[in-house]
Amino acid sequence: FVYIFVVFFAIGPGSVPWVILPEIFAQGARPAATSVAVVTNWMSNFAVGLIFPLLAENDKISNYSFVPFAVITTFAFLFLWKYMPETKKRTFEEITMNFRRSQ
Repeated sequence: FVYIFVVFFAIGPGSVPWVILPEIFAQGARPAATSVAVVTNWMSNFAVGLIFPLLAENDKISNYSFVPFAVITTFAFLFLWKYMPETKKRTFEEITMNFRRSQ
């Protein structure tokens, strides 16, 4: 199960700070935004590393130890589906205008 988690995390939320941020932030804000995103990403990884063993070793809930993480990931997916614009083949100006229109 750990290998499956690592693979899907790497192709999913694990790559977000490195792929999406340069496309949605201007040059001036990009370093700070990337720093915040990377710290958030690593703190989330740290939290999963601390919490999962506690859930997995508890006999009553060990079969459901992935459920809290699946719920959080589902909410994150729904949030991003609604608020994250498609950036493929779009200029930075078009993406910025999309964010301004949605406010």
